[in-house]
Amino acid sequence: MDRGELSFRMGGKSHAPVRGALASCAAALILAACGGGGGGGGGAALVSAPSGAAGQAQTGQTSTAANGAQSSLATDLLTSTGSSPSGNTTPVESVGPGSDPSPGAFTKYAFKVGPYIDFFDPDVAQKVMAALATPELLGYEYQALASPVYVKADPGVAYTYWIGPRSEMNSIDNQTQIVALANEGPVLFRRPVVSDSFVVETALIDIQPLEQLVGRLNVAGSNGFCLLTAMEGLRLRVARRVEANPAYCEFQEWLTDHPVGDDEYLQKINELGAAGYKLFFNSYYVRDTTQKVRFSYEAVEQPPLADMTVEERVAIFNKMGATGALSYSALQDKNKAVYRRTFDCARRWFCGYP
Repeated sequence: MDRGELSFRMGGKSHAPVRGALASCAAALILAACGGGGGGGGGAALVSAPSGAAGQAQTGQTSTAANGAQSSLATDLLTSTGSSPSGNTTPVESVGPGSDPSPGAFTKYAFKVGPYIDFFDPDVAQKVMAALATPELLGYEYQALASPVYVKADPGVAYTYWIGPRSEMNSIDNQTQIVALANEGPVLFRRPVVSDSFVVETALIDIQPLEQLVGRLNVAGSNGFCLLTAMEGLRLRVARRVEANPAYCEFQEWLTDHPVGDDEYLQKINELGAAGYKLFFNSYYVRDTTQKVRFSYEAVEQPPLADMTVEERVAIFNKMGATGALSYSALQDKNKAVYRRTFDCARRWFCGYP
């Protein structure tokens, strides 16, 4: 099968398959970039202007959990079987941060072919900075795994970019992100022009025993741990943002007793998406109970990506991106691919790909 399927069995039930993400720039698009930190130094700054209204820059800024504090709940989450150590077993309902988008609001995406820049290139920081400063790519983002394709969101977030020494990574905070770095040499950083106020905390959750994982995830979600940042052995590292209007999450698992075909797969992920659930890990799905975000999925006929030129891929991505759709996953049918749209997202850091 062409799809990357990750599954395992428990008690005669199969965990529903997870299609491997398409090897495309849209599949690599993660609006919450990894890394982050420190002030600007070692080079001139570049300010990228978003396409949408300036006020949108305040919505859901991204962060990194890699340098977040270890939560005091970590020990409890490692061993919990489903009851909240804090006594908070029901997520607190809220209206979400700031002003919610209008009903049906979505982000549009535009793609361009730019210079190919290998993220292992020792001069990657300088080359990406130079590319993003060109008139053709102002407001676009470099995605290391998608080069030479660049993407721009509308409405987007304005960032200040700068090149700094590697030592600057030792003083990173939750607002600053690492855009590009090689094995040695300087690093390209960026930071939102309009910053939020929050702290990132992380905790570890045991995967085993498997039959208790949903319970442990829901304990974590009731305490705001909604993001998966890493898998460390048989543990999941999860993160939460401590802020004025925090997120609280619920999890569910999709189990099947039979192989899942394309039609059933699309029907199920659309059902989950309509209820606000997005993929979290393997066959586990998560939703933020403090916002009314929805996800919809569409199967689109297109040649296999390997058979298309980069210009042909960008043409498809632009056609779909104009309607808010990003490349999401492969199907068993090699001449089709799944695209996802996100509606009414009040927290970019939660709603981002996948």
